[in-house]
Amino acid sequence: MVGLLLMPCVQEWAKQTGRYREGVDDEDYPTWKTRLRCALNKAADITELVDMRSTDSSDPYRVYCFKQDVAGTTYIQGGPKK
Repeated sequence: MVGLLLMPCVQEWAKQTGRYREGVDDEDYPTWKTRLRCALNKAADITELVDMRSTDSSDPYRVYCFKQDVAGTTYIQGGPKK
């Protein structure tokens, strides 16, 4: 079920990065999802929270933390730190 909810998000990412051109390229959700996951893993300001992921074959998922510095506050797992 979660996969169906993420499809529009993953498709928009593919469009924004030029990996999918609507009306030109075939829709390839599994490839887009893999490429998005690789991009997230390579990003310096994004960390996968391995201890929070599920490898249950009926509902697998991964959890990522997007770190950002906004007005001197760095957001990491556990909330903001000053």
